[in-house]
Amino acid sequence: MNDIFKRIPIIYSLLLGFTLTIISLVIFPNMILPSLESLQKIYPSLLMPHKNYLYIGAISIFWLITNLLYIEYFEKNQRFKQIFDHQLKEIVSIGCLMTIFWIVSWLNHSLLLSLIFIAAATNYLLKGIRIISQNSQLRQNSWLIKFPSGFFVGWLIFETVVTLFAYMKSVGITFSGILWVIVAIMTVLLLALFSSYYYAKYGNGIIMIAIILGVFGLAIQHHNKQFPYANNMIFICTLAIGVMMVALFIYLTHLNNQQNQKSKTDIEK
Repeated sequence: MNDIFKRIPIIYSLLLGFTLTIISLVIFPNMILPSLESLQKIYPSLLMPHKNYLYIGAISIFWLITNLLYIEYFEKNQRFKQIFDHQLKEIVSIGCLMTIFWIVSWLNHSLLLSLIFIAAATNYLLKGIRIISQNSQLRQNSWLIKFPSGFFVGWLIFETVVTLFAYMKSVGITFSGILWVIVAIMTVLLLALFSSYYYAKYGNGIIMIAIILGVFGLAIQHHNKQFPYANNMIFICTLAIGVMMVALFIYLTHLNNQQNQKSKTDIEK
């Protein structure tokens, strides 16, 4: 697949453009397709964040695809471009395809397929995050590929959980009782631990920021009394987890900066 994109770069560009277009159409109100917000209202669950979290997804994909198109047509560092083409282009392309399939499945109310596709997209793009962390050339300008890819992947991770709970709702699970409240809280806690682990191991804190925003989006949703699954315990716990994540993010950033400073000092010596 990567050979096709190298020989016919316009296919790659069209794929990026189509991904951006379809995500924009389903996130922002329009007369063409139903929005993800309206579809999520059909399958509400304990882990459905505030609707503004969808707009954060639109920002993240716009940021990522704009930078990918810049790399394709305007990047002057040929060494960077060669490494990107060889190691990341295929991963990004498959991730975009899986994201499109996720949305199309949502539009057709095929939530099991939707869950499979978003999990596949997240898995592919997480592989890209690991590759970026291991290559100094790809990390050289963090705002070019490292941060935008991390932000989008973080959003996808959270939306994977949202899709999972929506699927459970579609097969008849009512989420009633204290057991499901505990399951929801533990799921959010696992998201917090997972994002912290990825930041500590791969140095991409933007993943954690995207998930922090999702956690606060959940807290806002559960504070809204009109939300059918509004729950005070989930509100308090998600708010506490969100604050804990912010504190942990600051701490990990401090450690990361110290490590980078030490590495620079060692190189100078």
